[in-house]
Amino acid sequence: MVLAIALLPCAFTYAAGLNAGRFQGETAAHAIAAAIQAGPAEALTWARLMQDNDAIPAMAVCHQSIQQDASGRHYCLMPVWTDPAATSAP
Repeated sequence: MVLAIALLPCAFTYAAGLNAGRFQGETAAHAIAAAIQAGPAEALTWARLMQDNDAIPAMAVCHQSIQQDASGRHYCLMPVWTDPAATSAP
């Protein structure tokens, strides 16, 4: 009985984490599919932007500068690199 009570929160936490990961994966898959459907040039452009930028710090900067346009849509000032970072020699 005690073992069942101890395992219940573990099972719930595992299921919640699994579901959250699946949702994030499906969201990314839909975004990638939309970029590919737009055409090969657009898909390549999105792939390069994802490769050349770290989204987490870019979104942190974005959240600090969120504004709203006349139609109510939100936008931000986000640093976006358009070329790869320079690699240093070993």
